[in-house]
Amino acid sequence: AAELKDLGADTDSLRLKLYESASKKKIALMKYILNNLHISDDGQYAWSSISHQMMEELQPESTDIDGLINTIKDIEGVEIAILFRGVEANRTKASLRSKVWADVNQIAGIFGGGGHVRASGVSIDGDVEYAAALMAPVVEDIIRRHVAETESNAL
Repeated sequence: AAELKDLGADTDSLRLKLYESASKKKIALMKYILNNLHISDDGQYAWSSISHQMMEELQPESTDIDGLINTIKDIEGVEIAILFRGVEANRTKASLRSKVWADVNQIAGIFGGGGHVRASGVSIDGDVEYAAALMAPVVEDIIRRHVAETESNAL
């Protein structure tokens, strides 16, 4: 930053554009995902969705969608976060994130997707409700097995 400033860059404008502004569409999407937020009883799994209809209505840019999954992942106690987004009337993209121990690449792989241990994605034929219902038992089972293993190791 100091080098840029020395070269004459307007660092205040850069800071505002990069870190301190969000489009109205991004804020509308954030509001929508928070209104549709689901958190498991144990608090380790959270998910939300953006319907295909909402995507069509807002017509967001990819920059409006970038980082929305972190709104879910950043919730205290959440290990696995998923954002389901209707990309077509009967096609859903799921973005998966984890914090510490969960391998979301493994979860995405079960459904034909992939990525990395902490960040993965998958496309699923069906609307967002179907995709969420399809993936929930898998996520819940992984959490159950982790809790059981952790408790077993503590003994």
